[in-house]
Amino acid sequence: MGHCDSKPVSTSKSAKCTKLESKEHRPHKPQLQCKLATVYESGKDTECSEEQTSSVYSEDCLPVSMLREKLSLLAVETHTKDFNFDETFEIVKAIMSNIANHFHNPKYRVLKKSNPTFYRYIGQFEEGCKLMKALGFEETKSSFAFSEVLNQSHASTKVQHLQAAYDLIYQVFDKCN
Repeated sequence: MGHCDSKPVSTSKSAKCTKLESKEHRPHKPQLQCKLATVYESGKDTECSEEQTSSVYSEDCLPVSMLREKLSLLAVETHTKDFNFDETFEIVKAIMSNIANHFHNPKYRVLKKSNPTFYRYIGQFEEGCKLMKALGFEETKSSFAFSEVLNQSHASTKVQHLQAAYDLIYQVFDKCN
């Protein structure tokens, strides 16, 4: 059983749900953990200055550094279970983009824990569930629902912050290579 207290309804080995074999973008485990430790240690949870709020790529801006920390921890967890973090990230980004682009359509705002894709890429990972909460989702027994008090602008901003955090992680990887 995964960390979101649910498992997928379907356990079939369809093309979507088979184990991903592409590892070309992932460093070897010791190298990845060393680099992610650097990312994690360098992240400071500080408030944003006026200058920093104009750029979502500001490394010290609270939302970006917090998401960078969450993504780093998710990257370690996915890598230790031999999953492709890049694909997990793309799923999370697509979820947030769909909410931002179709905000008034409730089908995009509720993620069922039993959904095989959600479970495979996010729900089975403790850090995946924590990331969803940090993005504005509220966890129930059977789903994650994007908070009613958040608006479309919040969803759009989180897409930008996610991408900025992801880019910062890989900047550290590039510096270490």
